[in-house]
Amino acid sequence: MENSNRNTCDRQILNGKPLVSVALCTYNGAKYLKDQLTTISNQTYTNLEIVIVDDHSSDETVSIIKSHMENDTRIKLWINDSNVGVNKSFKIAIDECQGDFIAIADQDDLWAQEKIKIQMDLIGDSSLIYHDSLYIDENGIALGKSTTTHHRFVRGKCGINFLFFNCISGHTCLFRKKFYQQIPLFPNGIYYDWWLAFCASSIGKLDFSLQQLVQHRIHQKSVTRIDKGKYSRIDRIQQLNMFNQISSGQLKYRINQAILYYQNSINFQGRVRLALFLFKNIADFTYIRKFSWFSKIKWVFRETGF
Repeated sequence: MENSNRNTCDRQILNGKPLVSVALCTYNGAKYLKDQLTTISNQTYTNLEIVIVDDHSSDETVSIIKSHMENDTRIKLWINDSNVGVNKSFKIAIDECQGDFIAIADQDDLWAQEKIKIQMDLIGDSSLIYHDSLYIDENGIALGKSTTTHHRFVRGKCGINFLFFNCISGHTCLFRKKFYQQIPLFPNGIYYDWWLAFCASSIGKLDFSLQQLVQHRIHQKSVTRIDKGKYSRIDRIQQLNMFNQISSGQLKYRINQAILYYQNSINFQGRVRLALFLFKNIADFTYIRKFSWFSKIKWVFRETGF
């Protein structure tokens, strides 16, 4: 891995404000990256370091970053020797962050100028704070939708709500590094932001702002557009086992119940029992998705294979 700037950031406290590290991962993002870097550099919360990990881009991404570094000495750049993917790249970036607080950035969004200030003002004693985002198209035109169009937000200790769905996108997250150091590495088979959301809501607590602090770009190559498809029985058991390793108490009991029902859903009777279990817990399991009752029934049928 190449590091294009090895200057350490010693501004842990500046004018009474703690250092916030912005972790940004890039890959062939030349089309939109310059505007996004400008919105990050122009934050009103100025005690920042910007840690960028490029995942072996083949376009002009790295050149754009190096050009921006000439005007913003807070940027540190690492370049992967090969393409390692989103989860591993963000782990590298977060591990290199020096701040007590870490914010995640995507390469093709646009940040509100006070995004970091607002989140730092609101985080309180929470492990992680997130926010609503306005969706824009590839030309920067608002699509008339946001995260809360399809999701309910949750706060506090609410891990049960993240077993099957996630309402927290990485680009909305600001979290404590101390919290991150307490959780297992990003596992394979789940998006890093879903893992952060579940961990924060289980061993810590969440909070949120309904302010739209990011214009989140939806386009053909964005992760948001990828169809995650239907989870197989084996996939679901694997995911529940991931969550189980950091759970305790009543949450752990509910996860163990779910694992057992999925494991036994290999015949008609087992699928019926799984369906009844999902319906019994459907208020918790589907709360963050703004499903109609018809959509909830369809979800149960998909999960059980009927």
